[in-house]
Amino acid sequence: MNSGENIKNALKVIYQTYDNVQKLMEYTKTIAEEKTDYINSVPKFLRRKSDNATEAWLLNDFILLFQNAKNEDCESENGWKNAPVFVMEICLGEKESNNTPLLFLSKFEYFNINEWSEGCSPANHWAFYYPLRNEGYMDFQIKDDYKIVTPKNDKISKTYWGLKRAITKTISLFDITADNLKEKVFDEFDRLSNLDI
Repeated sequence: MNSGENIKNALKVIYQTYDNVQKLMEYTKTIAEEKTDYINSVPKFLRRKSDNATEAWLLNDFILLFQNAKNEDCESENGWKNAPVFVMEICLGEKESNNTPLLFLSKFEYFNINEWSEGCSPANHWAFYYPLRNEGYMDFQIKDDYKIVTPKNDKISKTYWGLKRAITKTISLFDITADNLKEKVFDEFDRLSNLDI
């Protein structure tokens, strides 16, 4: 097989994968709306794009933000709830990793979400992606099946919008089906919400 055929076949797989990711994200939003107390906080998914980093030319990471509708609105009327942000991150793979596709389910706690502006640009992907990975800026602790992430100092916390801590659980993307999505994603958000660690 020549290089042209290889590229053509690789692109077919990528396009099919993107179609499947889109279906998963739309179905997740539908389940949230119809069967849970969670609301999709930002209509568009967050993603990394960069002209300089070739690994960011390929969209390989997709983030959806949710909050619990039962929580009180921020006094600033910024459109956010004065409560944690629950993050569903679909990671198809990373350049320096051999991991299979993963789903990161996280609770991000903040000191004062009331100070945030309205909405969240898709380009703000970094604010929810890097805290789970950047050992230079974050302290990591593993407890049971969860990773607890804490900024190393106030300056770093402020860089990440006043992040107090994040708690995350990682599962294989291949474990998610239409039949178990509510249980695997939103029941996990419920567990994270009530987790006392």
